[in-house]
Amino acid sequence: MKAFGKFCKTNKLVVIFIIIVIVGFVYYVSIHVNPSTNNAFVTANVIPVSAYVPGPITNIYVKNNQYVKKGDKLLTILTSPYELKVSELEDKLKALNYSFESMKAVIEQDSYNLLIKKSEYENALYLSGQAAKLSVEDAVSVKHSEVLLKAKNESEYQYYIAKYQFQIDDLNLKKTESEIKSVTSALEIAQINLQETTIYAPSDGFISNMFTDIGRYAEVGESLFSFVNSNTWLVQANFKETELGNVKPGDKAEVTLWMYPWKIFEGTVVSVGNVNRQITSSVNSLQEIQNENQWFLLPQRFPVMIKIDNLSSEYTLYVGATANVKVDAKSTIFEQLLFEPFFW
Repeated sequence: MKAFGKFCKTNKLVVIFIIIVIVGFVYYVSIHVNPSTNNAFVTANVIPVSAYVPGPITNIYVKNNQYVKKGDKLLTILTSPYELKVSELEDKLKALNYSFESMKAVIEQDSYNLLIKKSEYENALYLSGQAAKLSVEDAVSVKHSEVLLKAKNESEYQYYIAKYQFQIDDLNLKKTESEIKSVTSALEIAQINLQETTIYAPSDGFISNMFTDIGRYAEVGESLFSFVNSNTWLVQANFKETELGNVKPGDKAEVTLWMYPWKIFEGTVVSVGNVNRQITSSVNSLQEIQNENQWFLLPQRFPVMIKIDNLSSEYTLYVGATANVKVDAKSTIFEQLLFEPFFW
């Protein structure tokens, strides 16, 4: 022990260098075993609430920052134009169905008439043929044969007229059937539009940034206010790339918020995101390379998304709240054996 003390006294620089190397190595390993950052903030799935159909707002059932449950009414667009459209299409569809049934009856009548005309034509054809043979043998007069031939021709025309009338009525029936399908589709769309005049909460969450009132005309797709889904809360932690070697989805994390510094939220790493560093020139579409610091090359930060697991109604979360994050990364066996005992 005295020899070690004497060595330390006589080799202070070497001892200091060794201590610095050990401390630096331990720190380097620690940031990979338990990387942490205060460059983090709370985020969630934020949905812009907009109208699916245009019209003036007639009812608003919520207020700013109100908590709502899935399926709760948020607002209603004027319904009367859409109710009238549904009623109009229902009446039109009813009339087309009546026409369709009527056309089916006409088609059935045409089919019977066609059978009659065909039978009359075949009978007239037979009688005319027989008369022509008998007139050659002078068994019947030529005039009688000509009368039967004329009757056969007239019967043939009547048969073809009945045949074409059947085809025309059949096409009209198919046209009516097609119109029924078209009006049915239009009615379904009108019914959907009527349903969409009332907007409901897509999930449990909060109303945010609501600055609208009754009477405002809502355009389709226009954002009226924001809806924050409270079922899933995430923290985006922006880690340096030098700290991400062992961070993987599924790793556990601890999250503390500036607004609740005494509360530790448990989390799970969901994903490690990417960042865009490519810059393309708008002039010639070539890559542009930014000048780096000539002295120190700063590490790039990457977003790590962490899902908060132990949500509590006691602690209300807000999008954008500042957070501190520490990840329990899955280290290698070498690090676990030699270094993790120093950290726990």
